[in-house]
Amino acid sequence: MMGRILLVEDDIDLLRGYEQDLKTYNFEVVSVMDGEEVIIELKKYGSAYFQAIVSDSELVELDGHAAVRRALEYQLLDLDKTLVFGMSDEESNQQYWRGIANYGCFYNKGRISDNRLGSVVFQCLRNFRSGGLWRERMPVFS
Repeated sequence: MMGRILLVEDDIDLLRGYEQDLKTYNFEVVSVMDGEEVIIELKKYGSAYFQAIVSDSELVELDGHAAVRRALEYQLLDLDKTLVFGMSDEESNQQYWRGIANYGCFYNKGRISDNRLGSVVFQCLRNFRSGGLWRERMPVFS
């Protein structure tokens, strides 16, 4: 197993496709459809259970980036041990992930529709584990 991923996506068709794509890279996938469920899963299993959180930006109840920030506030997540990978239909939504998502770990769902999520997550997680650039978080601009 390459690692355990908490996948957060509110579109059921995309969710199923992403699950299959990640599983082809030997990831174990736990899927949820809202940010509130991220908090529930982290409370249930603890932060060390997931090697990465792969989350859509815009969700129905609690957006993905807001859920990660809340998990950090509640001390349910350690950014030194868990890769945070943001996704969105809009490149402009990267701004919401600044300071929490790992550098270079953002998936533009609007441009990439060829089942490459597994490959991109695999590369980011491998580099994160080796201590490379992906260990750095996206910079925060004022």
